[in-house]
Amino acid sequence: MESEDEKRIRLFAESKKRFEETMAANKKFFDELKKNLAPLFKETRKNEQAEEQNYLNYFNAIQAKIFELKESTEICRYLLSEKRKYGAKIVETNITRNGYNRKFYQKGIDEIIEPILKHWEKNLEYEKINSQIIPNTSDLKEQNNVSNQSPNEIIITESETKTIIPDTIKTDPKLPEGFQQIKCKATEDEILNFFMILSKVKNKEMDEFYMKEEDVLEFVKKNFSVFNATATGKYFPINLGIKQKGRLMDFMNKFYRKYDYDMDNKKIKYARLLIYNFDQFKNDDPQVLLSNMSPSKSPIEKNTIPVTFFGA
Repeated sequence: MESEDEKRIRLFAESKKRFEETMAANKKFFDELKKNLAPLFKETRKNEQAEEQNYLNYFNAIQAKIFELKESTEICRYLLSEKRKYGAKIVETNITRNGYNRKFYQKGIDEIIEPILKHWEKNLEYEKINSQIIPNTSDLKEQNNVSNQSPNEIIITESETKTIIPDTIKTDPKLPEGFQQIKCKATEDEILNFFMILSKVKNKEMDEFYMKEEDVLEFVKKNFSVFNATATGKYFPINLGIKQKGRLMDFMNKFYRKYDYDMDNKKIKYARLLIYNFDQFKNDDPQVLLSNMSPSKSPIEKNTIPVTFFGA
């Protein structure tokens, strides 16, 4: 006859065995479930990546068309036609009850067409205002002719007309001493797609995108030789606080490691790129910047400028 202690030991062992059998059965169930769902997860991610690529392709197509048109009026007309086209597709998806496509087209309007359209509408309004400030050259000639006939009239000379031009129309500043455009392995599209992230991601503390699209385009053309563009000494506005400089340093380091990393360690040119292009860095020592451009000195994840989501 077993004692009380032996009985407790036996019951504990039986209970432990049942618990282990239950856990093993649960593990087997979830392993099988995970195995069965793996193709679905893979397909879902594949679809998400394809969708992201479709948006990126559409964005690039719009950019290319804008560069082709050049005139603000024509660009606004084009963007409005794209908005109407996507609006018509949304109506069509409402009829066919295709929720996925409706969401796709609506996102295209909200996140691609609308922001670009607002920018060019502001640009068009600016041009209209300035067209009233800057006199037409033919009007100046007519004024001069009238002045020649009437000695008491004031003659507008060429030097005087220059003072009427707004301050925004200036020649580009000289390039800093030692400036060189960067040569790297990245193509034009790869460079543009990477740095356009700055126009797609907001600095949450400022509730503004880090840069404007047109500034990003001018920035890459100035700094990368593959674009075959003439560089200027322009500094670019960026929504970045002084205490947030590490974010852009980390962003540049990620580009370097992806497209320009080699044993010669040419990272110093990306430190100079920061100094030559952004006021926040213009007085920094390139060697000090270089020492801080490493993964070990990256900001915490929530304070970085994300690149992996955009395929960069």
